[in-house]
Amino acid sequence: MESKLNRISQSLLILFSVSFLGWVMETTYCWILWKCFCDRGFLTLPFCTIYGFSVLAIYFLIGTPLSGGLLLRRCKNKVLRCPLYFLLAAAIPTATELVTGVFFDKALGIRLWNYASYPLNFHGYICLKFALIWGALITLFMGLLFPLMQKGLQKIPPAVANTIAFCLLFAVCVDWIVCLLRL
Repeated sequence: MESKLNRISQSLLILFSVSFLGWVMETTYCWILWKCFCDRGFLTLPFCTIYGFSVLAIYFLIGTPLSGGLLLRRCKNKVLRCPLYFLLAAAIPTATELVTGVFFDKALGIRLWNYASYPLNFHGYICLKFALIWGALITLFMGLLFPLMQKGLQKIPPAVANTIAFCLLFAVCVDWIVCLLRL
């Protein structure tokens, strides 16, 4: 039971760490682009959870470029594995972006982003340029930084990790509810 709880806590810590890094990256990108602070998250807290969920999905489905995961274990050809990893690393967040974008737009009336001005877009929800960017960023992140992040998070004592993970989960769930009620 405790090891399962620790695995859940580690997954939550990865989710929130990557969600925070995604928020920082989006906010910095907008600062560089428009020279002003623009909170890119839907939540009040500094998290873009689409990043965290995408990275967790990638980790559980395809692993890291070196280890491979559920969908890549059968691919023993190292030359083929890298481009296949890149394509899956581009497809998973793009699919997540499409589902999230359509849901927020159609169900909640909120357009979180719009790629309509980019070539090869699908109704402004996704576009080829950002799919390729996600593939490159995630392949680099999962190959270089994710293993370091994982090792660092594993050094946190289990009781502390559990407390932090579930406090963050509670805070983010409350934030989601409050943000949805404001609509």
